[in-house]
Amino acid sequence: MFVLDSSSQITGKLPIRIGKTILSLAILTLLLIVGCQPNIPLVDEEEIETPIATPATIQEARQVLEAYYTALTNRDYTTAAALFTTKVGINRSELLQIWEDNDNQGWRLTGYEITDQQQYDETRIVFRVRLTQQGGEPSQFDTINVLHLEEGNWFVGDATLNKIAVQGRPHSRNEVTVVVGVFFRYVEGYALWINIRNDSPNAVIWGTEGEICGRLFFAAYTVQSSCSSPRQILPGEETNVSLIFFDDVLSRPVDDLPANLEVSMFLWDTNSDGIPDSDAQAWSYAIEMEYDNP
Repeated sequence: MFVLDSSSQITGKLPIRIGKTILSLAILTLLLIVGCQPNIPLVDEEEIETPIATPATIQEARQVLEAYYTALTNRDYTTAAALFTTKVGINRSELLQIWEDNDNQGWRLTGYEITDQQQYDETRIVFRVRLTQQGGEPSQFDTINVLHLEEGNWFVGDATLNKIAVQGRPHSRNEVTVVVGVFFRYVEGYALWINIRNDSPNAVIWGTEGEICGRLFFAAYTVQSSCSSPRQILPGEETNVSLIFFDDVLSRPVDDLPANLEVSMFLWDTNSDGIPDSDAQAWSYAIEMEYDNP
């Protein structure tokens, strides 16, 4: 199972104290969704009417967001959960449980202010919100919400614009295999979930601080991901990691997908001491990105 380990800067904060727990639960929910892709019948595109985000519908989305935060400030968590999307966000029942647990521990959302709004496309509108909380630090912080139009109704999401399952064909080199799982597009960047399996007799280190661990190649531009803390993978082990790419996504073409990915900075650790061999030469993987139902 893939685990996103360091994306809080991209996803924005949900208005609760233990954001990391929510993020982990959100990832678990999204993986379950990704793992159950239905068969989609062919539909004549001419029969589909694409909804247009007019000023009236933008105002409707804003009203839904206001109702969501009003419910949270009134501690009406059932109403707030019902307004949260199930497509790119956390499972509603899990979210409700976390809010209630935090409430029991003294957390309160006491105020909100919508500071900006920007239309991304006909079905997604980005709102920036300043929140005030009691029982958590800091007392005031900024967050991002994307409102999603789903079957004619607006629902609140976090900073996720969309998620797309990647056709995870294994790529092996030196008996170390890399599989790409899911591509996320956030308001402030992208994330990829990756599984690494070490079938070699030696330990492997992935990532070196200060180096570039990943490159995403779009048609007209490239973005890079800096290495986080080095990750050791012992013989016979596998681990789940994420690559985080910061970018001004709202200025990019809507729904533009990267065609290729490079995952780099793999080094041998033959002593299994967490330190790369002094004479080790780093290797990388070149992956052609293919998607399920983009």
